[in-house]
Amino acid sequence: MNIYDIAMMPLEAWVLKKMRSTIMPCAYGDVLEAGIGTGVNLRYYNPEKIRSLTGLDRQYSQELERRAGKDFAFYQGNVEKMPFAEGQFDTVVATLLFCTADIEKSMSEIQRVLKAGGLFIFIEHVRPKGARAGKIFDFANGSWARIADGCNLNRRTDEILKESSFSDLIIMERGVFRYGTAKKP
Repeated sequence: MNIYDIAMMPLEAWVLKKMRSTIMPCAYGDVLEAGIGTGVNLRYYNPEKIRSLTGLDRQYSQELERRAGKDFAFYQGNVEKMPFAEGQFDTVVATLLFCTADIEKSMSEIQRVLKAGGLFIFIEHVRPKGARAGKIFDFANGSWARIADGCNLNRRTDEILKESSFSDLIIMERGVFRYGTAKKP
């Protein structure tokens, strides 16, 4: 287990596990997980619904190879410019990704590689709604981004998703986390 997984253990146990177990089983067909990291989502997929699984990340992880098994294709790259054909995937999954990526470019790429009617599954943390908490996150963001590899605490990813061209958008909330699904029209 790597340092990231160890640091995330409490958050996984208390918050993210429930979100992942709610939405990851919806993935179907040819699946791309953008920003797959160490593969923490892999155990939540329903293998009977998955035809192929492709992972994309900036860095390769041996932990990912162990978790993913043999029927898995990994590509090293960036979600803002993915090496995949237009309409290649039935499902695209992105969890805790948009805090470091260019949101508009990334969402455009996700929509490009999704088939018409394809499913987008996401989990993100966002700026808190309350004025005081929001200001605290804004204040802490610069320091946090330097410490946490560019992670931004104060993104409003949920608002950007609402303004996107995705249809059938379902956004569920749990504290500063937003998770759900959307479809490409």
